Amino acid sequence: MDQVKQLFKNTLIFGIGNIGSKLIQFIAVPMFTVFLTTKEYGEADLMTTIVSLALPFFSLCLYDAILRFIIDWIEVNI
Repeated sequence: MDQVKQLFKNTLIFGIGNIGSKLIQFIAVPMFTVFLTTKEYGEADLMTTIVSLALPFFSLCLYDAILRFIIDWIEVNI
């Protein structure tokens, strides 16, 4: 039963992080479309997509590793 609680807590933490980033994006897109022309928005979207695809390679997925380490560390120390 303890593993089920741990799985639920970890899933909740990852879910909050994922939903938070999607919510920020959902709010930002209408603001971008108001201030940018179609061409500028297309260029910004292309650059955002390229960065999103390249970031895991350049950062070596350190964000995920650190987050997993912190979750394990919190569980041991609490």
